[in-house]
Amino acid sequence: MSTEPEVGIYVCDIDGLEVKNNYFRNLATQIILSSYSSTKLMNIFIYNNVMFNIGVTSGDWYGSGIDFGGITTEVARNIMVSNNTIIANPGERQTRIGIYLPTVGYATEIYIQNNIISGFRYATIFGVGPDRVIDLIYIDNNIFWDNTVDSTMTYCTSDSVYYTNIAQPLNQSFQNNLFTNPLLVSDIDFRLSEFSPAVGAGINIPSITHDYNDNLRGQIFDIGAYMYGSTTDIIEE
Repeated sequence: MSTEPEVGIYVCDIDGLEVKNNYFRNLATQIILSSYSSTKLMNIFIYNNVMFNIGVTSGDWYGSGIDFGGITTEVARNIMVSNNTIIANPGERQTRIGIYLPTVGYATEIYIQNNIISGFRYATIFGVGPDRVIDLIYIDNNIFWDNTVDSTMTYCTSDSVYYTNIAQPLNQSFQNNLFTNPLLVSDIDFRLSEFSPAVGAGINIPSITHDYNDNLRGQIFDIGAYMYGSTTDIIEE
């Protein structure tokens, strides 16, 4: 982990992007997808990724999982963030945001489903204004755990989505989310343990047919990058 904020993937002007089955580690921000002026932010699919040990070595307020940002006159649309395991594991660090919402003018058709998001001190999912409009956002069947627990590092009162200086979405779904320990195998092994509440608690997404390790997902969907019973090589410290 660096003393400076390093980024894994940074892309601007996007129409058609798939980011899947990656292991991000020791970075300040794992993925930044941005727009400027009249550039595009649409048709983006981020799934089956593991993101771990997020932030910088100092106590500075750096660190996020996925950041959608920028200003555009285009409509930001059709953005899916699903079945990712995003673990900040900050310790005493002030790792900030799990997912920055695409508040880039007018944003619609946003799907955040089946993710495990843990250890972010400022907010689990964050939208900022002013003069932004979010419409048709679905935040369903996720596990949010150990976020916003330090009152000296956050203004949030819970793991729920935090909108600051911005209107509430015009149409939104926030249901079947769990606020409990996901019970992963260990601090460095992000598979689901036998009694994990993530097992069978996800929403079925037909386009996601396999998990992080390319195991075939069944009709009963698990939350996170791994389905229960998946095998993996353990990353040694």
